[in-house]
Amino acid sequence: MLGCRVVLNLSLMKRPAAKERATQRSASRLAHRASGPSRNYLKTRVRGQRLYEAAFILAIVELTRRLHQAYPQAYDKQAVEWLLPQNTLTANQKEFVLNAMTRASTLLDNDRCANFINALVQRAAEVAGRAGAYVSTNGSFGFDKATAQWLYYDAINKGRVTASGKSGISGTNTTYGTTDPNNSHRVSWNNEFFGLSADEAALHSLHEALHQIRYFDDQTLAGAASFVDSHGQRQTSYAEGAAGVDPASRDLNTYIRRYCSP
Repeated sequence: MLGCRVVLNLSLMKRPAAKERATQRSASRLAHRASGPSRNYLKTRVRGQRLYEAAFILAIVELTRRLHQAYPQAYDKQAVEWLLPQNTLTANQKEFVLNAMTRASTLLDNDRCANFINALVQRAAEVAGRAGAYVSTNGSFGFDKATAQWLYYDAINKGRVTASGKSGISGTNTTYGTTDPNNSHRVSWNNEFFGLSADEAALHSLHEALHQIRYFDDQTLAGAASFVDSHGQRQTSYAEGAAGVDPASRDLNTYIRRYCSP
């Protein structure tokens, strides 16, 4: 009987002990779960990070594609103005550019200069085959010296007048500035421009201002200038493309200086 009691007592003791061990294991599991993220949570987080990285790469690819599409259409959409980096003017350079155009406006107040530039613009429109497009609705000619001035000031305000940061000297020739008709008629002034006198800077500014009118390249403007200068008796022809740019540009400078120098 004593042995029977011992067995019964052991049986009664094991059951609470088993419960206690089970409770300890459950508590241990709960503590383990509470101490760190679950495996499913980590998997979800990794998957989300990968999706974010993939979306970022796709965004870069799409931006690159749009840049390549926008560049050939820069004139029509003016996308280059904000998509591609440009050499902006320093504060001193911008002041110089504005002062030069202010001086050019003063030169244009002279009738001899104003009449020549107005006649030059009208003849250039005829040469370019755009005379109809440059006539206002009331039948009068819509473009004149004021148009060139306004377009140039607009280019300054919109950041399309820049500094190349380079010298324009090549051999015995010096190029003070250029206008790119394929890039929203952006003007780029070379280093030598910023060392010119007020009058010289004004004359070169007037030259580039005329290029702000669409289709008015150096050959068109120089040919028109020769026509006006000869009172309609002759018009000089220039080679098309790059070969005709330099001689036409030099001749245009000569005509502008002849009629507009103070």
